[in-house]
Amino acid sequence: MKEKWSNPFPIGGSGEQYAILSAIYIEGGLAFFSLLAGWFFDFSPIRTIEWNLYPVVWGVGATIPLLSLYVVLDRLPIAPFRKIRRLVKTFVHFFFRRCSFLQIVLICTLAGLGEEMFFRGLLQDGLGTWIGGTTGIVVGVLVSALIFGLAHWITNTYAVLTFFMGLYFSLLFLATGNLLAPIIAHALYDYYVIRFLLLRSRKRRSKID
Repeated sequence: MKEKWSNPFPIGGSGEQYAILSAIYIEGGLAFFSLLAGWFFDFSPIRTIEWNLYPVVWGVGATIPLLSLYVVLDRLPIAPFRKIRRLVKTFVHFFFRRCSFLQIVLICTLAGLGEEMFFRGLLQDGLGTWIGGTTGIVVGVLVSALIFGLAHWITNTYAVLTFFMGLYFSLLFLATGNLLAPIIAHALYDYYVIRFLLLRSRKRRSKID
């Protein structure tokens, strides 16, 4: 007996089509908006990006605690976390189950690039520079993390978790002084969580078959 999956979203078409289009228009749109807003305010959201090994090592290393925490939370038998697991499982299965490796890499890269350019490069760095001093740093970190959490509000618990994830990316940005580090960490985290959920879903379906 095969596990049946119905379309949980009120849209037609295939999930991978919407995943790719959403990445291009939403995540790519965030990157474009960040550059446009930066031009308008005479502030570049990518001014801190320097292409060297240092932010790459930090970005890859910073992914490990995030993934470890995800594994722990994924196993907690608590109602709010079970609800998040159901929602995320449904979302990932519908949008990504037929995506190729390169398509998932593209989507995760755009997510890391667009969201970090907006939340860390524009909001955090922009506010920090505009206000100045320690106050500017604190305001930039808190505001960017708060808006990051609100932008991912699918449940109250998930919004709180993404707020703290936003803080984590903000502190990573502060520690390295290079936007490339949170971009890499964000993209890698998204990629491995998606691959993990798809692999687990396929294993469960193969057992049912």
